[in-house]
This record gives sequence, structure tokens and C-alpha cells, in this order.
Amino acid sequence: MDIKYQLAFPQSGGKLFKSDGKLRNIADTTVSHEDWCIYADGYKRAVDILVQDVLKTGTKKNFIVYPIIFLYRHYLELCLKDILRNSSILTDQIPDIPGHHGIGDIWNACKKIILYLQSAEEDSSIDLDIISQCIREFQKYDPEATAFRYPMNKKGGNSLANLKRIDLLNFSEVGDKLSNAIGSLSEWVYVLLQHKSNS
Repeated sequence: MDIKYQLAFPQSGGKLFKSDGKLRNIADTTVSHEDWCIYADGYKRAVDILVQDVLKTGTKKNFIVYPIIFLYRHYLELCLKDILRNSSILTDQIPDIPGHHGIGDIWNACKKIILYLQSAEEDSSIDLDIISQCIREFQKYDPEATAFRYPMNKKGGNSLANLKRIDLLNFSEVGDKLSNAIGSLSEWVYVLLQHKSNS
């Protein structure tokens, strides 16, 4: 058999997680476990890189669509949980971050506390109904963050049976606007929290 390429395999003692090497290759993970935004931002940056690659080359979209939307959904979930965490602290409640991935339930909890804050503070001027509309789409197609991770659902059926095509340019454009809205809400809650801490 003619082998054209010599594949490299791991060697004995090879490690995936090394902490030494050239500085430019080293990622620092000593970030505080409290800083959800760094995690969320990392997922969103990965989405942007993947989308730009697909739009630039016009190729690989049928493969990369799954990580793009999964990473974006996870970014969104982290942002919402961070808003929920900070809002809870702001209203003198013990933060109760949901351990599940039900994005509809997470958003409903966020929306409830944001509406309470809006009634007590200056309005944040973010249209929560439009955010709800986008969240409902995720709830419809991927309620538990599994549809873009696995090709089959728990019943053995097609995970995306009701979603045949996705315009990735449109997803990116609407997703960026949703990110702006969620980011503005997050910033608004954070500023309120800072004001409370300083008073």
C-alpha cells in the first residue's frame, strides 16, 4: 500500500496541557472564577472567527454550522447567567445560577428580575420583547443545548429535523445585534451593582 503522508501520533509522555513553552503560545487561565464575561467573550470571539472564515471562503459551512451555533448559544447562556447572578446580588438575594441549559427558563428568570429593576431604577431602554423573540427561537430549535452538539436527540431522532437550512450571514448579523442588547443589559446591571457597592 502506497502511503503518501506520514501521520504523527502522540508519543509516550506527550501532554495536551503543558504550561511551558514560548510565551506567545501560552494562554493564562488564572482568571477569577467569578469573571463569567471572560468565558463568554471567548466563545463569542470563536464564533466570529468561524463565521468570518465561512463567509470568506464559502466552504466548510455544512460542517462548521454546528460549532458556530453551539458556541454562540453557550455564549448567550453564560451572559444570561451572569446577568442573573449580578441581578441577584443587586437585589440582596443569594445568587442561584441554574445548573441546567434551558435557555428559555434562564431568560425568563433574567427578564423577571430586569423588569423589577427597571421599575425601581431608570429604564435601561432595551426592548426585552425583541430579546425574548430571539430566545424563543433558540428554545424552539435547541431548548437544552444538545441539538448542535449531537446529530441525534435522546429519542434517536434527528436533532434538527425542523431546521433544514441556516443563513449564516443573517445568523451572524442578528446574533451581533442580540449580543449588543444582552451586553447592554449586562453593563446596565453591572453599573447599578457598582453604584450600590459605592453607596
